[in-house]
Parts: sequence; C-alpha cells; structure tokens
Amino acid sequence: MRRSPCLPVKMKPGHVTPTPSTLLGVALLGVTLLATATVTLAPNSAQAKPAEVKVGGMMQLRYGYAPAVDDPSTGVDEGAGDPLNSFALRRGRIRLKASRHGFKLSGGFDFSKGEPRLLSLYLLAPLPLEFELRVGQTKRLLTQSYLASSTVQRMIERSPIGDQVGSNRDVGLRLRRRFFAKFVDVNLALFNGNGANTVENDTGGLLVEGRVDLHLLRRLDLTDATLGNKPAFVIGGAVARGPVRAQRSKSGVQLTRIDVSQAWSVHAGARWQGVELSAELLWHDLTPKDDRADQSTPLGIDATQEGGWSAQLAWQPPALQRRLEVSGRIVQWQDKRGDADSGIEELEACVGWRFDGDRLKLQTAWRRKTAHRAGGVSFSTNRLQLQLQAEM
Repeated sequence: MRRSPCLPVKMKPGHVTPTPSTLLGVALLGVTLLATATVTLAPNSAQAKPAEVKVGGMMQLRYGYAPAVDDPSTGVDEGAGDPLNSFALRRGRIRLKASRHGFKLSGGFDFSKGEPRLLSLYLLAPLPLEFELRVGQTKRLLTQSYLASSTVQRMIERSPIGDQVGSNRDVGLRLRRRFFAKFVDVNLALFNGNGANTVENDTGGLLVEGRVDLHLLRRLDLTDATLGNKPAFVIGGAVARGPVRAQRSKSGVQLTRIDVSQAWSVHAGARWQGVELSAELLWHDLTPKDDRADQSTPLGIDATQEGGWSAQLAWQPPALQRRLEVSGRIVQWQDKRGDADSGIEELEACVGWRFDGDRLKLQTAWRRKTAHRAGGVSFSTNRLQLQLQAEM
C-alpha cells in the first residue's frame, strides 16, 4: 500500500517535541543555505573561476532470454514472465553537475520506467581540516555492490546481496575524511531510512551508517575500467543501525516497514597483472513492524536473520590492450526466519569488450540461479543477456 505524501502530525497544545528526523531536516536546510550563501557572497575577482556546468547521459540497451521454469511452491512461471525476453531499456539517465568555489552540485534522473525519476541530488561541500560533507539524496554506505555506479560494473547485474537491504539511496548527511595520504577512507552518515524520493521519516528514528576502507601499497578502486599490472589491495567494512523501509509481503498483503536492528558488511579486493579478485560478506537482523498502525505493533512475522557472500574474479588480457574483459561471480544467500530456512545460490559468467572504457562497451552474460524455499523445495533458472552501454 502506497503511503500518502501528506502525513498527519500530532502535537500537544503548547508543547512540540522535535523528532530526530525533524532535526535532520533542519540541519539539511541549514547547511544548504550556508553553502548557497558562501557561493553567492564569494568575492568575484578576476582570478575566481566561473561556475562550471556539465550535462551527460547514459543508456543501457539489453536483450535477454530466460526459458520457462515454474516455481514448485507457487506454480508461477519464473522464466517466461521475465521482461528480459525481449529488448529492454534497462537504464536511461540524464546527469547534471555544477561546481563553483569548491562546492559541487550533482543530480541524476532515470527515464527507463516511462516517467522521470529522481535518483541522486546532493551538494558536496568542502569543510575545514580536509573534511567533506555531502547533503541531500545519495547512496547508502553498507554494500560495495550498490555504492559503485551501475555504469562501472564488471558484470551486467550487480551482486544480489545488495538487493537484500532495502533502498540503496536515502536522504541525509554524509561526512567523509581521508587520512594518511588518502590510504584510509572514513565515511559516517545519517539517513531518514525511508529510501529515495519519500517524505520525512515518521518513525522517529534515524539510520546511522559508518564505513572504513584501508588501501595497501597503493589506492585500489574496484571500478577502474583498466586492470593494471601493479599490485594493490583494499580491505574494509561497514555497519548500519536503525530503521530501514523495505518491502515484504505476508498473505498477499504488501508490507512496507522493516526495522533493521543491526547490519554489517566486510569487503576486500586485490589486483595484479591484469587480474582482480573481490569479495563481500553481509549480515543483518530484521524485526518487522507495521507502518500502517502503531510503530511498535509486531506483524506476527518472526524476526529474520539474513546473510550471504559474493566473490568475483575478473581478467583483462594485456595482448588486447585491456579491451577484452572476462569475469565470473558466485553468490550465496541464506534467509533464516524462525525454523524455516531459504536462500539463493547464483553463478554468473560475463564477457565484455570495451570500445572506450566504460563510456562504450558491449557485454554478454549467462546466469544460473538456484532458489531454495522453506520445506526443502528448490528450483533453478537460467538467463542469457546481451547489453550495450553508451555514455557521454
């Protein structure tokens, strides 16, 4: 059930108690006004750089084939009903960037679902002591899979473990500081927990996240278009605590509220001689609550413990100027709800050709996914995909 953007507000006469989300909203507004005033009132000298505005776009055109396979527990065709059994515009995006006096404003819109949809919109502000503040709607920190842009993925699809934590974008504040010649990257964030493009969080709580990345020998960006020969390593982790709005169904009724009591992830990557190995581990506990009634009303669904891991290997042969990329990934995910266990196993192989890095590339991939239902019922699906990505 979709919530109305107009939420009732209950106040006692003569007494108003601001919620944490209200304080976050005030902080967002204050920082935005301060940044705007700083940019506007900055001295317009001859040496000052003029404002720079950049407009870009990206398209992912995909064709896929998935044979018909019935889910034994529901009888639903999990293959033929897949919309990728034809050409599809997987992503169609417009990006806007503007910068002046060290402040940067960035926004992105998606048009692939028939109508414009806001993705990210945030202001990046430099602070004293080399801190950096990001204010607005931006990506969460918990999973490496969703923190990286969809345009720089080595596989056609992201790792499915990122799908398990609700929205990958949210509204809030994100503070960043890099130490020791940028070899240690620390991020702290406060989010509403409602996800992207939603009204003020009415739960009275905030989602708190933290992330640390440690680079060894040299900085390693797992989204580089070219896999170099020099050795580099990265290891890190993230934690999250607080309410997160996600979707879960019970008896045919769509529920849109789940409290994440605590979640954590660990990731690592290594690269050498054109070969890159990366892995990520994620675990979190969920306590379902009903957002249509009192916040403390249980839904009658057992608390859930979920966890899984993903490992990916990629190789670019040097003889072909690093244009050919061969990669593979294996994923396992387990969902424990009461006495019932379910989960997925996924194996995927991908071959891509980079005409111009990530700006123009062609990829083809095969994926086999095995789903395990409660009661020992399992079934597998196969999917073959071809994708062209163009960016400018």
